[in-house]
Amino acid sequence: MPELSEQVIAGIVERVVEIILKREHAVYTTTFANLAADIAPEILTRYGNIVVEAVDANGILTLARCLTEQIEIRNLLHIVSFGARITLVIHPSLCAILPVKALCALPFHWQTSDGRPVYLCSQSVISYSNVCELSHAILVTRPKAIVTVMAQEIMNKNQLIWSRSEDTLWI
Repeated sequence: MPELSEQVIAGIVERVVEIILKREHAVYTTTFANLAADIAPEILTRYGNIVVEAVDANGILTLARCLTEQIEIRNLLHIVSFGARITLVIHPSLCAILPVKALCALPFHWQTSDGRPVYLCSQSVISYSNVCELSHAILVTRPKAIVTVMAQEIMNKNQLIWSRSEDTLWI
């Protein structure tokens, strides 16, 4: 095997870094229903951010239960294995049914259809440290979560909407 000069190696490294940076910022948008079809390998290699729109209540509960018999869930987990950041887009009214404890363990980001980030917090006490860096978002907690006074002040100041979810895994 011939030896490569430093210039050739530097060129290869530069090109690889360029491809990785391009992938990191590239966004691919699809719908939850479209995940029923196989994901093209080009999508997994070219896009570092996948936005899945129109996730419905059934999809949320199936995801929380990790029912991999459903092709959409299996494809989501397959995308995660490629290191992509997945953002699931839901209707704002669905925040109340998010099974927070189950979904917190999964590597997904959440957003409402109007673009507001959704943060899931499974802790029983919500303190200042949980909310101090959040703003203009929805904070979804477990049904019996307690919010400290300081956290409540920050939530009001930073325009956070607090939503207590129902324990919906039994449905």
